[in-house]
Amino acid sequence: MLDVFDRCSDRSVYYRFFTMNRGAIPQTVDRLLRASAADGRVLLATSGDAVVGVAEYDVINPTTAEFAVMVDDQDQHNGIGTLLLEHLAAVARGNGIRWLVADVLAENGRMVNVLRSLGFAASWENGGSVRHVTLDIEPSDHAVAMVDERGAQR
Repeated sequence: MLDVFDRCSDRSVYYRFFTMNRGAIPQTVDRLLRASAADGRVLLATSGDAVVGVAEYDVINPTTAEFAVMVDDQDQHNGIGTLLLEHLAAVARGNGIRWLVADVLAENGRMVNVLRSLGFAASWENGGSVRHVTLDIEPSDHAVAMVDERGAQR
């Protein structure tokens, strides 16, 4: 799991951690590996033996969890982040979570587009350079149609 973070560019690290300091990466991976099922979940995307994507959620309260995603730079734009988030939402729903929340840098247009493309009802709060998003992960007709559309394109 460390390798996927290590392969990512400084810009990708900045978008994920809001800092260029890679010192948070080993601590994050250690936290992900040690978390209990009650704390949240981690999903990995692999290609061969390599981890190319990581998505996680951490439970805030019984119905809300904070999420994050990181995809290897060379594997971005292939739908891996979207697929990880679709599966993460399904796992979260299965564990009683209704809302996934995150802070996204306003300049991270790619992530904003990914989140909008999921099809979940979303509320966005603008906090200047950081936007707070709340995704209602109940599978609405629109969200199911978006999943079906992406599946037909794969």
